[in-house]
Amino acid sequence: MHLSLLLISAFIGCNDDDQTPARTWQHKTGITAKPSFGIEAFDNILIIVGDQGLIKRSEDSGANWTTPESPAAQRLNSSKFVDGMNGWICGSNGTMLMTQDGGTTWQLQPTPTTSHLNEVDFITATEGWACGFNGTILHTVNGGATWTQQVSNTNKYISSLDFKGMKGVACGSGGLILTTENLGETWTERNSNVKSDLQEIVILNDSEVVAVGGSGTILKSTNAGQDWKVVQQEFLENFLTMIFINEKEGWISGEKGVLRHTSDGGETWTKEPSLQAMYISGLTGNDKKVWAAGSSIFECACN
Repeated sequence: MHLSLLLISAFIGCNDDDQTPARTWQHKTGITAKPSFGIEAFDNILIIVGDQGLIKRSEDSGANWTTPESPAAQRLNSSKFVDGMNGWICGSNGTMLMTQDGGTTWQLQPTPTTSHLNEVDFITATEGWACGFNGTILHTVNGGATWTQQVSNTNKYISSLDFKGMKGVACGSGGLILTTENLGETWTERNSNVKSDLQEIVILNDSEVVAVGGSGTILKSTNAGQDWKVVQQEFLENFLTMIFINEKEGWISGEKGVLRHTSDGGETWTKEPSLQAMYISGLTGNDKKVWAAGSSIFECACN
């Protein structure tokens, strides 16, 4: 769950009536009555996670849903699959879950923290990271059987991280940006040029990285996160989540279902009609479909 969502009490969904829809987002009803905070797609498998240990699973791209037994009662915030079988979920109070059968069954994994974990990322079936409150960055090299703390040199909330090979980036409260070139053995804080809370960070390729957050903040780096420029900071809405389906095309969403789209790698963003939701805190997708999860669930055909 993103930092901003901890402060949300209620919002009324709104539409940007002056915008012409570039594509149609379909409201998917009947999936869950509980608030959802994250969504992950791998091939035809979809996993939604949320409040009170919520896990929903689809193996046919969202046509039908099941409810796997959850070994956790805590809020679940983020999931990550590296293939069709191996996946992880992180959540409140240091909660970490793991599956080896595509999300049909889940098992608890011990972690060395009770901090709120907001996001989990794996680059192989054995090596991964998770981040959260109090500068927490966890690392595993055995699929999560054991987790160790990495030294982030900050006590700020770390909301998101992303890895590509040896290099990784992370973002968080107060404009925090961290980078590593050695799998997190050492982390370096970078100047983001903003003070707003950053909620999501995504590596596009070896040089380009995009980060988004509060007060409509959109940042981009063209040298692997070392330096940052403010692409936009003109919207009032708080951005909570971002997805790129390739190096060029991506979406941002957040509070009040705000929606932005880019087709040039995050250099420019266009305003699209807001989704009818109090908040959207998770985006996932591929070159055929994009899904959004939060107070409501939505699906969009990209083509």
